[in-house]
Amino acid sequence: MYPRETLVTVAQEGARIRAVARSLSDVMSVLDRPTIESTPDGPSTESLRSDFFGIADDTTDDSSEDLRSFAKSIPDVARGVVIVACSDTAVHAARAAVALIPDPSVPIVVVDRLPRYVGAMDCVIVLTPDPADREAEEAVVRCRQVGAMVMVAAPTSGPVAEAGTGYGLVVPDIPGVTGDSWGRYIATVTGGCGLVGQLPIQGVLDYTADAVDREMEASGPERDESVNPARQLGLRMKDHRVVIAGDGATRHVASFAAMRLLHHGIVAATADTAELARFYSDLHRGTSMDTAIDSSGETGTGSGSASSDVDKSIFYDPFLDAPAVQPLAAVVVPGLGGYSVRGRNEEPDAGMSRAYPSEQELSRLERYFDVRPVTVVDLTASDLHSAVAYICVLAARCAAAAAYVVAQED
Repeated sequence: MYPRETLVTVAQEGARIRAVARSLSDVMSVLDRPTIESTPDGPSTESLRSDFFGIADDTTDDSSEDLRSFAKSIPDVARGVVIVACSDTAVHAARAAVALIPDPSVPIVVVDRLPRYVGAMDCVIVLTPDPADREAEEAVVRCRQVGAMVMVAAPTSGPVAEAGTGYGLVVPDIPGVTGDSWGRYIATVTGGCGLVGQLPIQGVLDYTADAVDREMEASGPERDESVNPARQLGLRMKDHRVVIAGDGATRHVASFAAMRLLHHGIVAATADTAELARFYSDLHRGTSMDTAIDSSGETGTGSGSASSDVDKSIFYDPFLDAPAVQPLAAVVVPGLGGYSVRGRNEEPDAGMSRAYPSEQELSRLERYFDVRPVTVVDLTASDLHSAVAYICVLAARCAAAAAYVVAQED
């Protein structure tokens, strides 16, 4: 029997990303300034308005005053981007999204409360699952007072949303859904950075939502272990102490995954991939077996079903002897090898890269783990499409896997 609430929540990630994309598309339809610079042979600025976020533009001339007010607050040249993250999931998602910007032209910071220096030329993004979050509400009110651009990813009813209505952009959510959403936070941060020119993100969010939906279809409870990537990962972490490692943006995915495991009562920790490799021998000495698996669910040295030597002893008494040590499962979340953002005026095929480790990185990791490239998205799209979709799909897979870790037999 599986925690139905967890699986249902993760299955809604794609729809929540699309809700953000639709709202951002509506904003683009009322902007007076060009959204993307035109090229001699490229599409016109007007045609790019409708597909900037991969969503058809059906906004009419009677767009709401709220959207027009927000559009006017977007600075032509932003001084900085401030992300106010009011939950652990929001922090990890914001930092993962920021890590996808290799060379931002303005400072981008992730904080838990709005700094005093924020002014009219700044872009502020507020992320919270609490409709009455005090810090989030104060941040939105302060932005209104100083004239700063503000985007809010919060429950659509409550003091936080009310503070942003009529001035900022309160991104919508699907009906009847509350709580943290990795995909919604990633979409909001990515969209906000796109509005102030830090990312060329036409079509990215819709592409990401499709990728997440495909992943959750493959990870549904009706699919058995042989064809279910989340079930494979979850069953191999079951009854183990878990260390999840990643690099760059995937390090924050690893932190999110460990947090989901802790939420279900599973002992878990995170580390940089290099740190895990450096200290793996020490971890091995501290346990009776070593089991290494990568994010595709393949086993490395050892066996995921093996038990410790003390468990095998017929004379072991749990009341008199020392507690048995759970075996270790090391999960490597592959990073984004060779990732780079394509320029706005470059050819479509320029800047293409793979959304998994380079051969050199794989060679280094294989000294300790059975690491193989994990293709979770269609890598024929532009590199940013793949990168954003990759971290959202990995997060969805890890969240679903946490449900399978604690699954009980019917």
